[in-house]
Amino acid sequence: MRRLLGISMILAGVAGFLLLGGQGFAPDLLRDLSFLFAEQEDGKNIRGGAWVIDGDTLVISGQRIRIAGIDAPELDQPCLTPSGMEWRCGDVARAALGRLVVGKTVECMGSGDDPFGRFIATCHVDGRDAGGWMVERGWAMAYREFSLAYVAREVQAREDQRGVWIGTMQPPWEWRAAQR
Repeated sequence: MRRLLGISMILAGVAGFLLLGGQGFAPDLLRDLSFLFAEQEDGKNIRGGAWVIDGDTLVISGQRIRIAGIDAPELDQPCLTPSGMEWRCGDVARAALGRLVVGKTVECMGSGDDPFGRFIATCHVDGRDAGGWMVERGWAMAYREFSLAYVAREVQAREDQRGVWIGTMQPPWEWRAAQR
């Protein structure tokens, strides 16, 4: 019964998000309900319902998880269309990851934390590699400083002009450095 109530509340939140075009959405609601979906947690594996912070960070059972090997645009990072119009590609990347995980069990396996206290892990949804999915669709880049696992997928997304590759964007790590 608790699980059904939790699913209903999340679906209502997602519907509100979609109806409001992302304005006025309270992701804290989903974070506060994450305990309803946590099924297993140990030092190297986390499994349960997830809520999305941004295009490369999830929370499962109160644990922040940084998806290994990818870097998605920051929420307020601008990208440019081919005509030069700015758009908030980080918000769209977050929404894409949200579509992948909403209402599903996410399984993450990792080995440690980053300097910000996030658990670094490879995550799967319905057997699909979430990091690879984000890169294939052009909503994240291969984070070459830490892994070369997704480079080929990024090259293909760029060639096919998917996601952020429809126009231009500054790599997220460069954009963050310029903001400091």
